[in-house]
Amino acid sequence: MDYPATAAVLDHLPNGLTVILDPDPAAPVVSAQVWVETGSLHEGSLLGSGVSHFLEHMVFKGGGRFGAEELATSVQAAGGHWNAYTTFDRTVYYIDGPASGLDTFLEVLAAMVFTPALPEEEFEKEKDVIRREIDMGLDDPDDVAGRLMFSTAYTSDPRRHPVIGHRGLFDEITFGGLTGYHRSRYTPDRCCLCLSGDFDADVVKAQIEKLFGGFARGSGAEPVVPQDPVQLGPRRGRATFAVPTSKITLAWKIPPLGHPDVPAYDLAAAVLGRGRSARLYRHLREERGLALEISAWSWSQAGREGLFAVSAEAEPEKRDELIAAILAELADFPSTALDDDLAKARRQIAASQFKSLTTASGRATDLASNWHEARDLDFTRRYLAALKATTAADVRRAMSRLTEDQMSISILDPEDAPA
Repeated sequence: MDYPATAAVLDHLPNGLTVILDPDPAAPVVSAQVWVETGSLHEGSLLGSGVSHFLEHMVFKGGGRFGAEELATSVQAAGGHWNAYTTFDRTVYYIDGPASGLDTFLEVLAAMVFTPALPEEEFEKEKDVIRREIDMGLDDPDDVAGRLMFSTAYTSDPRRHPVIGHRGLFDEITFGGLTGYHRSRYTPDRCCLCLSGDFDADVVKAQIEKLFGGFARGSGAEPVVPQDPVQLGPRRGRATFAVPTSKITLAWKIPPLGHPDVPAYDLAAAVLGRGRSARLYRHLREERGLALEISAWSWSQAGREGLFAVSAEAEPEKRDELIAAILAELADFPSTALDDDLAKARRQIAASQFKSLTTASGRATDLASNWHEARDLDFTRRYLAALKATTAADVRRAMSRLTEDQMSISILDPEDAPA
């Protein structure tokens, strides 16, 4: 079964705001999302401070005609559920709820994203909230292991920094720095408004023009975002933590989204490490007892190298044997029979994507993500077609490029474990 072509309509306001409308009367619900094309990659002189994430918190303090409490009570009174998140390259605000609340949801999103109050008296209070978040992350072994992996794999790329920021750099953010970042980055030409659900497209388009059309287009150059140089040899990062087991990640750089090898790496990751029937889980956990947990994953972004990785946990005394066994499995992988496993992997990935179509929130997220990554509302459909066309030979060729001299290995050991 092929992934259906979208019926969503793409439009742009004169100020540059991208608008995606996906009317679907199947259920009386709606998802309204604003995707701002700014994240921790784009912090410029504040790189590594987490100002993008800080701003995400602060816009909930009121905006437009709404005070902080009025924002929340207005959304709740309309039956909405709202939230936001920040990543390396985006900040997303969304409200899901009954279709009857759409007018309110749109007004709230316009107010908080483009005319937030950003009250100075809340600046230090919210800083303390995020300081506690940072400290909690530094007490979380999974968070620490993730930071270690990214800072080992990347040397110049800003993704070596945590999205939430480093505590010392975060402390240096000034109120003027925060408001200036908002002025320069939260502009309609850097934003996408995506709606999916039960609404009249003509009526909603007029409402969007009224609420969003008056905001000024941005100006100024985009910040320079460094890329990593070519990796010339293996990299190793190790730290210790108060944990009983060793957390290990073996990672390799892979091409950006859009490269023909990316589907091959996605399929290989599913075959090797997606679920309990995957090869690494069966061979290294169930049969040999070397790993306590093990998985493989592939992650790509547009215009920027991604990662293919194997992540595992092991008893410290089995750590080195497990690493050697993972490398042996990867070395043997191209010579093994793949057709049946690849067919299963394609079904797994397609099923996950089809599931996103069952909710308004899932459809809106899929459409906005497609626009953000590829400027193509049908990118998911084309990507699944590319997965279907990827052969065992393609997977073998791609995986043969993951050599030990291009590997980045990060290890978070118990405090008393030998190096």
